[in-house]
Amino acid sequence: MRPVVPEGLTEQQRIADAFLAEKLLPRKINALDVALFKPGA
Repeated sequence: MRPVVPEGLTEQQRIADAFLAEKLLPRKINALDVALFKPGA
C-alpha cells in the first residue's frame, strides 16, 4: 500500500471528466478535493 499523492489523481480526473461528458455524473467533480491520507501526519 502506498500513499495517494495529488500527481497520481490526474488519471482519476480524466475518468471523472469522461463520465461527466457522458452524463453519468450529475455535476463536475475535482479529484483533488478528496482528503488524502498522509502516513505519520
